[in-house]
Amino acid sequence: MNSSQGIPFLDLVTPHVELEQELTAVFQQAIRSAGFIGGPMVENFEKAFAAFCDSRHSVAVNSGTDALRFALMTAGVRSGDVVVTVGRYAFVGAGAVVTRNVPDFALVIGNPARQAGWMSRHGHKLESPDAEGILRCPETGYRYQEVTPGVLRCLDLDEEAALPADISVGSKSYRQIKEEANTRHEYSITRS
Repeated sequence: MNSSQGIPFLDLVTPHVELEQELTAVFQQAIRSAGFIGGPMVENFEKAFAAFCDSRHSVAVNSGTDALRFALMTAGVRSGDVVVTVGRYAFVGAGAVVTRNVPDFALVIGNPARQAGWMSRHGHKLESPDAEGILRCPETGYRYQEVTPGVLRCLDLDEEAALPADISVGSKSYRQIKEEANTRHEYSITRS
């Protein structure tokens, strides 16, 4: 791969195109029999998935929330127990020991982990905020702001939205972005 090609963030098209006929047939069968809520289709899936996981049982649930809830219940987590979460787009440094919740976009390092900054959705460290408290992603130019203490939000794209096609694949290596940032910094020092 040459440096101009970039690595796709996530390719959801190719695997679905490859399985299109099989998926469409199963989908039509589920729609025609209402087999998506209990019944033989779900039971068969549970058995096949358990076998695939080399497990005696599996349970199909209606949402990721229920899946997490049942996993926590199975692990013995009860009311009053502490569950540590890592937020979306957060980066945990190698060797960091997380002992409390990590907010979305946070960069945490150390033992115990402590927040050392903010990261963009593209994985770039967000440097010094401007006078209005805006941090910019060096690759996309997207603006981020701490809306309340410890809560960073992207101002230009809903975190639930998919990345637009023109920026879903990185166009520059981290090294290129860092070199450009260093050049801008050196230029601003020479102008001062």
